[in-house]
Amino acid sequence: MPIRFCGIRIEGDGVRPIIDILIAVADKGGVENVIKMVIPFFEERGVHIRLVQAVWEHHNWTSAETEFHYLFDDGREQDSDKFTRGYRDFLSAHGAPDIVLATCFPMMCMVARNALLELGVSRPIVSWLHAPLSEYDRVGVGGARQLKYADLHFAISEDIGNEIRELLPDSYVFRVYNPVNSDKVYFSANRSSGQLAFVGRLSKEKNIGSVLRAVALAQSFWTLILIGEGEEEEELKKMAEELGISRQVSFEGWSENPWTLCRDSYGLVMASYFEGFPLTAIEALACGMPVISTPVSGIKELIKPGETGFLFPHNDSEFLSRILDMIAGGQFPPVDAEKCKAKALPYRQDVALSDFYEKLMALL
Repeated sequence: MPIRFCGIRIEGDGVRPIIDILIAVADKGGVENVIKMVIPFFEERGVHIRLVQAVWEHHNWTSAETEFHYLFDDGREQDSDKFTRGYRDFLSAHGAPDIVLATCFPMMCMVARNALLELGVSRPIVSWLHAPLSEYDRVGVGGARQLKYADLHFAISEDIGNEIRELLPDSYVFRVYNPVNSDKVYFSANRSSGQLAFVGRLSKEKNIGSVLRAVALAQSFWTLILIGEGEEEEELKKMAEELGISRQVSFEGWSENPWTLCRDSYGLVMASYFEGFPLTAIEALACGMPVISTPVSGIKELIKPGETGFLFPHNDSEFLSRILDMIAGGQFPPVDAEKCKAKALPYRQDVALSDFYEKLMALL
C-alpha cells in the first residue's frame, strides 16, 4: 500500500492519544484550511494526528510537519469497499487510533467502522460534515445510512445539526465552529461602496453567474473582484463579456491571503445554491465587511439583514441588483463594521479550536 509521509513520525508510547482524520479527497479550500489549523492545535497539546486521505491527487496540501498517508493515488474505479480495504490495511500496518474523525463524506464513517470491524477493533467514530447531508446524498457520497456508522456527529451549523437530528433521531450531535485564521484578517476603514468581492472556488454550485447578471442589471455602477479558481472561470469570463461588464469584473485567481486583495471592497457577495458553513463569510465579517448572500446553511446564523449584511433569494439576480442600487443610493443605513466583527468572535481561531478540542477529547 502506497504511503507518502511528511515530517518525523512519533511512535505511539501508550501515553499520547492518536486521532486519525480520515478524508476521502482533498486539494485546497475552506475544509483543508480548517484541517490545517486543527492539526497543530492538537499536536501542541500532546495529541498525535494521522491524516489519512483515501485518494491522493498528487497535491501536497498539508504542512511538512503533518503525518500524512494516502490509500490510493488514482481515484478511478474506487468505491467505499475499496476504501474500506485500504484503510483496514493501513490500520493493520500502523495500528488503530483512539478516535477516528471522519470527514467530509458521510461514507467515510462507514469506511472507518467496517475497517475496524474487520480487524475486530472498536473505536469511537466522529462524523464531521462540511455541507448539508442532503447534498452529499445527492451526489452519491453517502447519506443518513452511511452516517449512522458514527458514534457522534460534529455539526458546523445549526442547519446541519438539525438535519442530522431529524434523520437520525437517536444520534448525538455537537455544535462546533469553523475557526478563522486571524493572520488572514485585514480591517480597512476605506470601504468602497462601488466594489464587491467573491472569495472561493469558481464552480457551478457557487452560482457566480447570478452575481454577474445582477451587476449588469443594477442601475448603479459596481465592480466585482473574483478571487479563486475553478472549472467555471472561462464560462464566467465569456458571460461577463456577453453582459457587457467585462471591464467591471476582475479575475484574480487563487490567493493564500485573499483579504489583502479586496480589503477595500464594500462587502463579500455569495450566490451559492448550498453551503455547509462558508468560512469566507466568517472571515469577511471578521474584517468588518458585510456579507450579501443567498440564505444557505450557516449564513442565516451570521447575517442579520441591515446590520451584518443582506440576504437575497436563490438565483434572483434582479433582487440582488435592487439591493446594490439601494446600497449605492444610501437607502440602507451604513453597515456597522464593529457589529460584523462581533458576529465573528465565536469563530476566532483560539476560541473555536479550544471548543473543538474539548468536545473531541471528551470521548477519551
